[in-house]
Amino acid sequence: MLIDTKKQKKSITYYGNMHNEIKKGKKIYFCDVGLRNAIINDFIPFGMREDARRLLENFFFMERVKKHDLERTFVRQYFWRVRGKKIRQSTGQETEYSREIDLVEVRDQHMQAFECKLNPRQKDNAGSEFRSAYPNCPIRIVTPENLNPSLF
Repeated sequence: MLIDTKKQKKSITYYGNMHNEIKKGKKIYFCDVGLRNAIINDFIPFGMREDARRLLENFFFMERVKKHDLERTFVRQYFWRVRGKKIRQSTGQETEYSREIDLVEVRDQHMQAFECKLNPRQKDNAGSEFRSAYPNCPIRIVTPENLNPSLF
């Protein structure tokens, strides 16, 4: 309902030919993070929030939307997710996993990807699978420390 009133933006999954890529999925981003905070009734400062990474991702996504709108660059924006199963070496049991890249932008035949992280030293979970599937697509890590005008 809020998408129809232009208070939210929807992002869909990007997929190619990998068998374990999610082909149907969506993410919803709030155009106004204050509205999001009001809906979930959470006004705690950013550094103390449990959803800080999601707030960073929402902020970054919307800033990229505004950038492309202002520059009139016709970029398609997606997110990327894979699911699969792997065997734990310690137990030998099969477990399910999910990996995700927060934002994939496609313009003409060129792609670039962005992964939002609170800690720049945090392990990059999806990067190796994504790089394997899309070796010509750079992945930029976005953190609160490296947000700068060149990204917008």
